[in-house]
Amino acid sequence: MGCCNELSEDPTIPSEPVKSTTGITVGDVFQTMNRARRARRLYAYASADAHDGDGFSTRFRVIVAGTVQLRPDDAYLLDLRERRHQEQVEVTTRRGAKRSMKDYRVAKL
Repeated sequence: MGCCNELSEDPTIPSEPVKSTTGITVGDVFQTMNRARRARRLYAYASADAHDGDGFSTRFRVIVAGTVQLRPDDAYLLDLRERRHQEQVEVTTRRGAKRSMKDYRVAKL
């Protein structure tokens, strides 16, 4: 989880990714955000426009990004692969039909 911008990042408050070998829940992300919010509540290195109206507390904006890793035998992944394969077959079939029609027209001339 990051904070503010690269120019005002405080190296004494590390931003560590949330990792798990068994999976991450929404609760894990929420707890990490709360810890970061508490750590940066009085963040002295924040830019001037990142402070509340009182100028004392720091506003905190969270951006969450992640990567989902599915097992090779996951049902969703298998279905997605099958759909992509079918789309590719359809595209190839249409291209072949267009080529055949073009060859036919050229032969008729």
